[in-house]
Amino acid sequence: MPMSLTRFETGKILEGSAMSVTRRYDGPCPHEMGAKLVLSSRHSTSDDKDVILANAEVTGIEASTVEQRKKDTKQAIMDGFDDGKAWYRHFVQMHTGEEHDNVQVHRIQFRIDKMREKK
Repeated sequence: MPMSLTRFETGKILEGSAMSVTRRYDGPCPHEMGAKLVLSSRHSTSDDKDVILANAEVTGIEASTVEQRKKDTKQAIMDGFDDGKAWYRHFVQMHTGEEHDNVQVHRIQFRIDKMREKK
């Protein structure tokens, strides 16, 4: 199943300035080191249709809490954000109405193997 990207993540991956994404999973992270990952987005076409952006390989997985991540500028930059606070604002927009700080998240780092051809 493809990993769906937000509008922000889509833009950063397409321009080559993000090499990871952070996700919240109910339970353990479903990804493993070396696993193939299909990245998709509905934000890369004008018809709002989910399309495959890239094929990638998982090169790293790191678990932390939201509280730890909002203080970690290095990881935020790898996700394409200016700093941990910018990452936190994005996370809160994705998960509105929830308690955040103690929630466990996983940063999935990847290497793009093949990017979709631009039309």
